[in-house]
Amino acid sequence: DDVHIFHETLGKSSEASIEPEKESDPFYRYLRTLIKKIKSVKTRALVLDDELKRLEIRYYNLTGDDSPRCTYAASNQYTYKGPLVRPDDRCYSLVCNSYSAIGKRGAHLAEEVLRRYEKHGGDSYNSRLLTGVMKAWAFADDWDKADFWLMTMENRYKETGDPNNAPKSITYSLYIKALSSSKKLETDAAEKSLEILDKMRDLYISGENAFALPTRFTYSSVMKCQERAFGGVKAVERVEDLYRQLE
Repeated sequence: DDVHIFHETLGKSSEASIEPEKESDPFYRYLRTLIKKIKSVKTRALVLDDELKRLEIRYYNLTGDDSPRCTYAASNQYTYKGPLVRPDDRCYSLVCNSYSAIGKRGAHLAEEVLRRYEKHGGDSYNSRLLTGVMKAWAFADDWDKADFWLMTMENRYKETGDPNNAPKSITYSLYIKALSSSKKLETDAAEKSLEILDKMRDLYISGENAFALPTRFTYSSVMKCQERAFGGVKAVERVEDLYRQLE
């Protein structure tokens, strides 16, 4: 849902900076249908991961200790029956993102998904995958871990210059959205959201990261941080300043 909101709020100036999606493979489409079908966020995350594990077992011929264990017993009712395909980074990213709704346990499980991707010879971690893990830690209110993964993305992009490693607008925007619901940072979240927004603008304007252009989704999340932290006239003044900047 966050990704859909993000793309709906993209301005024309930023559309060119977003990499085009590859054609969906049948397993990726199948996972998308499960996301719509399963209402419980916890059940959805575990089922998606179990389906990914089953495909890994089949595709890589895994046995014994190399075979990942499914965790949701009732997930046998969801069994992928399509062609045998290698799950790509989008499939792993969907699973990582699904774990962002179930706290620290989900964040740990998202990291396990990332390790399995690497184990099975996936391409080097890219920002699509790492954004999912960062999001899981951010919504778990563990900002040390969230900052670690965000910094990992930023450093990898500086080292490689590969657009696939660049933290995108959605990466920073999801970080800020998590700040707007943080119980740990409280009023500090408002200032931190402004710091991230300034960083995005500086990176984009300087040309250091052409993918970091803030969107309306970014600004609305920063505004929510101000409203939640301050309230009253002070919040109104801060939101108005942000609105003028957005204009």
